[in-house]
Formats: sequence, structure tokens, C-alpha cells
Amino acid sequence: MGDMKERVQHTAILRFFSSRLFFVVAGVLILFIVIADAKAILRRKQVSQEITQLKSEIAQLEKSQEGFNNVLEYLQSEEFIKQEAKIKFGMRNEGERVIVLHDTQDTRRAVDTSELEPQNANISNPRKWMIYFFGTN
Repeated sequence: MGDMKERVQHTAILRFFSSRLFFVVAGVLILFIVIADAKAILRRKQVSQEITQLKSEIAQLEKSQEGFNNVLEYLQSEEFIKQEAKIKFGMRNEGERVIVLHDTQDTRRAVDTSELEPQNANISNPRKWMIYFFGTN
């Protein structure tokens, strides 16, 4: 009797694993696993791209910071301070001579931009610059 029970259970198990229900359930489970794995792979790829982009941005910012540090270092240097003192306050080094020229008349001239507009469209660009700076034709 015990042998028969085992055979019936064994047959029932085999029938379940060979039934359509089992294949449908197994197929759905496999589909869910594949979809979840595909999402994980896609997300991993996106994260990897973000990391690459951020590393590139970090390198660019570090280069920028290096440039700012160089400018800051120059602005704090003795050479810059002396140059600014000469320009802004008229200071000079010991042994230097300074010549100051005063302009007796204002040589700058305002140029009317209408002089450079469409009526002179056939004039070359260098010629337009000559007119702009020197007021000559």
C-alpha cells in the first residue's frame, strides 16, 4: 500500500510538471526575471554613463580651478602689486624716471554710426575700420 501511494504521488508530481499550468507559470516567472534583469542592466549602463560624464566634468572643473588659482597667484604677486601701483597711483621704482604728457586738446572724435550704414555697403571692411578710427575716406 505504501508503494502504491508513492507511485501515485510520483505520478501526480510528474503530471504537474508536464502540465500546461506549470509551463505557463514557469514562463511568466522567467519573463519577470528577464525583464527585471534587463532593467537592471539598462540602469547599470545609465549609471556608468553618468559616472563618465561626471568624471569629465570634474576634470574640466579642476582645470578651470587651476587656471583661477594661477590668476589668483598672479594677482597676489609682488609684480602685479607694483604694476597696479604704477598705473593707478603713479608710483615708480627707485631710479626710474616718469614722463607725464598732458593732452592739450581732446583728439578723440565721436563717430556717427550712420556713416557706416548701408550707403557705404560697397566699401570694404578694412576701409570701414579706417573711417571709424581715423574719420578719413
